Amino acid sequence: VSTQSTWDIMETANKDGYFGSLKPAQEKSLHEFVTQIEKLNAEQWKYDLSQFDTYDHLRFLRARKFNTTKAVEMFSNYIKWRIEFGVDQIYHFKYPEKEAVNAVYPHGHHKIDKEGKPIYIERIGITNIDVLFKKTNKERINRFYVREQEKQRNQI
Repeated sequence: VSTQSTWDIMETANKDGYFGSLKPAQEKSLHEFVTQIEKLNAEQWKYDLSQFDTYDHLRFLRARKFNTTKAVEMFSNYIKWRIEFGVDQIYHFKYPEKEAVNAVYPHGHHKIDKEGKPIYIERIGITNIDVLFKKTNKERINRFYVREQEKQRNQI
């Protein structure tokens, strides 16, 4: 199992299902999960799994109540999506319309909360959808969001 990340440490305050607070059955599920995704990766994906640590693994397990089969299926779908969408190449995506989009669709990260997690704000109520889609399209907005989320994920 991978080493602890900064998020692991922040999230361990005696919370059930988090690193440092796992019950024996959860530890077993974590080990099985990691073993199964490594096997799938070797046989199918050939993906760089080093970017995922224990915190990431536990997120998938908690989302499926530590049902290893369901968590592996969810993670598998996630990896397939990352490959199909080209997430690992998303940093090369150029978004020159960013300033024009921000003018009609105000959004962005604003500091961090008391647990050190980034705060993301969208001012949906003042968004001008008609003007927004004259400046860009849904696919480009989605790519921009994925790029921003990946940047955030990799900075933490």
